[in-house]
Amino acid sequence: MNMSSFPYVVSGDDGNNMKRWIFFLLLAAPLHAYDNIQFKQAILAPATEQTFIPGGVAVDRTGRVWVSDPQNNCVVLFSSAGEYVERFGRAGSAAGDFMRPHGIATDLEGLIYIADTGNNRIQVLGPDGKPRLAFGERGSGAGQLNTPWGLAVSPDGAVIVGDKGNKRLQLFSKSGIFLHGIDTAAETEDIAVDAAGRLYALNAKTRQVDQWSAAGQPLRSFSGAEPGRKAFVKPAGLAVDLNGLIYVADRGTHQIREMDSKGRTTGLFGRAGTGDGEFRSPEGLAVSGDNVYAADSAARRVSIFTLTRQAGLTPLAPVPAVRVQVSLKNLWPVAADSLAVNPEGQLLALSGTTGLLTFLDRDGKEVQQINSKQQLSLRNPAALVSDPAGNVYIADAGTHRVVKIDPQGGKLIEFGRKNSMFKGGQGELAKPSGIAYGRQNIFVADLGNSRFQAFNDQGLFLFTAGEKGKEQGQLKTPVSIAADNDRIYVADAANRKVVVFNASGRFLREMGLIGGEALMEPRQVVVDGEGNVYVLDAGRGRVVVYDDQGVFVAGFGSLGKSKGFFDRPRALALSDDGRLYVAEEGRVQVFRVVLLPPAPTKLAAASGEGYVELRWEPAKTRFPAKYVVYRSLPSQAPQRLKETVDTVITDSELTPETTYTYTVVSQSVQGALSVPSAPVLASARLSSNAPRLEIVSTHIDDVFSSHYKYYNRVPLARVTLRNNGPAPLQKIKVSFAVQGFMDFPSEVDVAELHFNQQTEVSLPATFNNRILEVSETTPIQAQIKVVYYQGGAENSVVRNVPFKLYSRSTIRWDRKERFAAFVTPNDPPIVDFSRGAVLPFSQAHRGSPVPEPIRLAWALFEGLGTYGISYAPRPNNPYDRVSLDSATVDTMQFARETLSRKSGDCADVVALLASGLEGMTIPTAALDAPGHLFLMFDTGESRKEALAYPESMLVSYAGTYWIPLEATMLGSPFMDAWKRGAEQVRRWQQQGKVAVLDIHQAWETFEPVTLPDVKWDVKPPSLKAVEDKFLKDWKSLVDLRWQTGQAQFKEASAAQPASGEPWLELGFLAVEFKRYEEAREYLTKARADPKIAASAYNNLGNVAFLQGDLPRAEANYKEAQQGDPQDAGISLNLARLYLKQSLPKKASEAFKQALALDPSVKERYGDVSALAP
Repeated sequence: MNMSSFPYVVSGDDGNNMKRWIFFLLLAAPLHAYDNIQFKQAILAPATEQTFIPGGVAVDRTGRVWVSDPQNNCVVLFSSAGEYVERFGRAGSAAGDFMRPHGIATDLEGLIYIADTGNNRIQVLGPDGKPRLAFGERGSGAGQLNTPWGLAVSPDGAVIVGDKGNKRLQLFSKSGIFLHGIDTAAETEDIAVDAAGRLYALNAKTRQVDQWSAAGQPLRSFSGAEPGRKAFVKPAGLAVDLNGLIYVADRGTHQIREMDSKGRTTGLFGRAGTGDGEFRSPEGLAVSGDNVYAADSAARRVSIFTLTRQAGLTPLAPVPAVRVQVSLKNLWPVAADSLAVNPEGQLLALSGTTGLLTFLDRDGKEVQQINSKQQLSLRNPAALVSDPAGNVYIADAGTHRVVKIDPQGGKLIEFGRKNSMFKGGQGELAKPSGIAYGRQNIFVADLGNSRFQAFNDQGLFLFTAGEKGKEQGQLKTPVSIAADNDRIYVADAANRKVVVFNASGRFLREMGLIGGEALMEPRQVVVDGEGNVYVLDAGRGRVVVYDDQGVFVAGFGSLGKSKGFFDRPRALALSDDGRLYVAEEGRVQVFRVVLLPPAPTKLAAASGEGYVELRWEPAKTRFPAKYVVYRSLPSQAPQRLKETVDTVITDSELTPETTYTYTVVSQSVQGALSVPSAPVLASARLSSNAPRLEIVSTHIDDVFSSHYKYYNRVPLARVTLRNNGPAPLQKIKVSFAVQGFMDFPSEVDVAELHFNQQTEVSLPATFNNRILEVSETTPIQAQIKVVYYQGGAENSVVRNVPFKLYSRSTIRWDRKERFAAFVTPNDPPIVDFSRGAVLPFSQAHRGSPVPEPIRLAWALFEGLGTYGISYAPRPNNPYDRVSLDSATVDTMQFARETLSRKSGDCADVVALLASGLEGMTIPTAALDAPGHLFLMFDTGESRKEALAYPESMLVSYAGTYWIPLEATMLGSPFMDAWKRGAEQVRRWQQQGKVAVLDIHQAWETFEPVTLPDVKWDVKPPSLKAVEDKFLKDWKSLVDLRWQTGQAQFKEASAAQPASGEPWLELGFLAVEFKRYEEAREYLTKARADPKIAASAYNNLGNVAFLQGDLPRAEANYKEAQQGDPQDAGISLNLARLYLKQSLPKKASEAFKQALALDPSVKERYGDVSALAP
């Protein structure tokens, strides 16, 4: 290549305020090169720091400059203007002290990472310079260090250490958890990482730059030698900018070389000397924006250069160096061989040796403990799992069975032992070693038979899969099993692999057999909500993560006894919030693990008149990703523009001819954000033929057919108008119409618009019922028309604006109130079914001692269950995933559709139950917890004593008590669903994560849909069918009220022995249950309290009246009357009694007496005849 010399201006003060010219070399036609380079300034230590010897240099997010000083065992901070700020550290090994610190780097959070070379560790300082963390120790094992020298931090937070003495690179999480290592076969002088996740190392032996993938694959090496250019002489410093340009500081040539990512030189600057822009011994390098920072140890200064380019460079497409962010949160001294997490978020730790099953809360405190060997007769408990109801299934290898217990440890069922009803050993277990729950089924790793077996949650055998062998799909030692909605994962220790099956047991693939992270001893496998698979490789002390296709994603950990290392690891568990528990020798470590989703790629922008269109390639994820689009102006922080599930958006809310920077990130279902896409610059064009009145921008929200009534009250479209002059315009009319779905356009008047004035107009939309006929998502156009007058003539501007019209079965969970539109209490099919299921039972049990709302709710719940309604999560978009993503468009069934199909997701069955209850005028509310929806209904009772059910099973809301129900348990007893609902409320209330969605309040915004009439032939089950299946549950409901009421009132009496109120309340309850003798006993005790004696006598009279003992009734009424002569109710009771005795005269006198005490008696009863029994 031809070389040319170009002068450049140095603006620095040399003491004589003179500008100097220095020369540098620049390729004639470089691929990427600067057009001008300017020496900006030199950073010098103050006089008090005369021995300042800079080693490494880094620039934080605020522009401050951090310099390591190995000679003085410290780190020195300078302001963004180059002024000395402070010195941190001194010689030593305490926190914040250093021994010969060298490499230094910063992250996006402002943390400072220093290679504390002499102490063989990495120290992390906060932005204030105070020590935050230290990790590493001397040694040659994984995660240990020997003379850490170079240091870099990737944009996604991976800390890369040049482990010089061990001739390798090591990657750590930013909290110091070992990720993996790369053998470099030589000492490294410095390291760097680019935005694409590629690593660079200065090879001290070959004096070249080695480029590696973050996974450790060598990519290329370059020595600097090119035609007409010599190789590096003594390369010492290394940095990479956001565009992928590489900068190498060469002490041998006293220069800094700029190179592209393929190693081609694009520029050189500097020469030997002590003047500005000259070097004696350049070492540490840093790049920030257009500035290059060079630490010169011999000249005792940091030089700053500014590079300018006329042509912009394309930033690298971002790729994370690692896909995992992991940090150690806690360490608990708990011995466990198997782990699980229950719905309460508690960790279940099971010891196979002692048989102790310990429940630990999120802080590691013991909640309860069960001795499985003593209480359940287990011999060698090997694995456990919890179901959504909190029940625990324990696989016992010693007795070859699975035992199911309730959350308190009570045994429910067992299965798996030899049973003659199964042929060929189906359903029989031999040394079960792993167990999983998925889709209401139980999957057991059947170690002794080299297979796995599936059962339902009641222990009924379903199928078996796998066969003994080492070929594809075969198993030898299945030690662990995991399951999600549609896949089953089996860890096979002897074959060193994880085998994947579908939900029916058909073989899909294997993982873990090849690559640098090939498994040695897979001990445990778990799967998260996005299908990522975590494998505990006990042989290497690693947790290895694969995506849903079996592709390696990340790994962390190594064998060792220090924190963050694994000492004979044996079990793994994962919670919904990303907590990963690892059981080892005598302890459990708690990690926080976040997997970064893939970044969007190929972001492109197209400019239009008044808008910019953005497109990108979708992220490759198993479940739909959400994207967040950011927009920024020059020198401004990016602002969130839009969240979307689409890969195309139009930005029309902008100023034409203004350049914006756009980036896009993908967001996982669990909320983790990817690294940003490569940015693009774009601007909207001005309209080429701007009219007098211009439609500058338009925006129409996506339309959900089920909410068509909502858009009549809330603006759907926004239109920005501008008067391009030269005079004001008046009487402007803006209309909005959608052909076929609106009978007439919506119109809004704008009184006046001045010259160059811009205004936004909001437009509602009145849709007709035809919108409910849309069966699939449809792109359609709305017409926006603006009419104005100029010179007496009518003018108009028309724009057709596309938008999406979603079918009536779609919903977006950005506003949970949208759900209320699917609760349709007046829909004839629901009304007919509810009446047919409820009325026969209600009439047959009229007068039962169960409050009417509960009685009706029981009859509806059990009627639906008897009819065959069941919970069936959608396999592709289950509610527990899509509900957490406010941008994903989900589908829902109306109540009539769930009734017809006899199944639905949790939201579907909640809508069905709520529709039926609301149709019987029982108020309902949905309970929204993370990833789950359940129900509660109003008893209408404001006194819990009157309900007489356990307070732990009730929810106090809006002044009354409500009953929570787990709607997904349709088909199970009502009492079980009630108990489960109450458990869910307690669990999520403790975490502050349950919200009440009041259906009536939500209807004020999203009215219930009025569905078209249909022919309906669904018949509710008969009274006999309901009672045959659930009458035992009804009796339990009745008995629970009596037992609870007795216990509550007797406890209250013991607490207030002088008060008769508890006995009076218990007497009332006994009357409801027609336990008249017990009622008389309790009311007799109540009359001992003078404050309520009159009331007690009155009710004793009522009991005697009900028993037919009229003389005793009269005597008690008269005693009551003497105690409270002003109570009109007592007189009315006497009148009723006299009518019963055929004494009309005395009855009339008693009625007159009541009327004199309370004139409203006349309005209520008219005359005494109304009291006739």
